[in-house]
Amino acid sequence: MHHFHRTGEAPAGMRRYLEQPHFLYVASFADGTTKVGTTSTQSKWGRLATQGVVCARYIARTIDGAAVRVLEDLVTEHCGLRQQVRQKAKIKGLHSWDYSEQSLQALNDAEAERATNFLAAQRGLDVYGVTLLDERWEHPSYSRRVINAWDERAVHAFRGSLPGHTVSLQLHGILGQSLLADTGPGSAMVVLDAAELKTRALAVAEADFSGQGGQSSLF
Repeated sequence: MHHFHRTGEAPAGMRRYLEQPHFLYVASFADGTTKVGTTSTQSKWGRLATQGVVCARYIARTIDGAAVRVLEDLVTEHCGLRQQVRQKAKIKGLHSWDYSEQSLQALNDAEAERATNFLAAQRGLDVYGVTLLDERWEHPSYSRRVINAWDERAVHAFRGSLPGHTVSLQLHGILGQSLLADTGPGSAMVVLDAAELKTRALAVAEADFSGQGGQSSLF
């Protein structure tokens, strides 16, 4: 897609993908980092679900993928919104509690409005098939559980290591590549980075919570 954006060249399959309508969004993560991004019609909901977004708004619809990339670059250049956020920053925000859901939503609203106002000031967007939007993205239930626990400041960092170890976990929710779990009865909620398991074999077995500890935090 980046190659097509620069050269206008793309294989047939990619070209068909780029020919469908696309959306421009502004997304915020638990640490307050906010980015601008794009998604196609077919992955409009799933794209944000897999990224670990806490708050997001769709701010524009374009007739194709080429047009939406132009808007994305314009928003980055003139509004200062980045296009990528590292997974480590996403997961750190979930247990650092720098924001509440309310304060993060206010931040996202402000950044989305700023980007929308910039686009609205550009002439002739309708000629290029651009429609401005104000559409909030809604979470699936399994990620809502993670956000609720984060908002209640009930999530802690997982101090162990996943690769190469046997760990018994009870999963409560998933936000992108961040897993909300506890390590047994009476233990605190922790957030784990599933990205650590990429390229590794995963063996699933019966959980054994004996001897794992994991006492609930006093604070």
